[in-house]
Amino acid sequence: MKMGRPSTGLHHATSRQRVYQYRHALKGLCVLCPQTAEGTSCYCAKHKRQVNEAQRKRYHAKKAKGRRDH
Repeated sequence: MKMGRPSTGLHHATSRQRVYQYRHALKGLCVLCPQTAEGTSCYCAKHKRQVNEAQRKRYHAKKAKGRRDH
């Protein structure tokens, strides 16, 4: 990943959404909303909980799938 200020030029491959996320991360804000990010995370408290729940679901689904195959 490139560091520094992202380009918004016409011929640049970075999407507007990703540029928005880079800017928020550089300012210490949540990449999904304008709230302040928690610690070293890229997310505010609300979105950090949502991301953690989604990761937990993916992990347990993958773990259950692996158990069925054996």
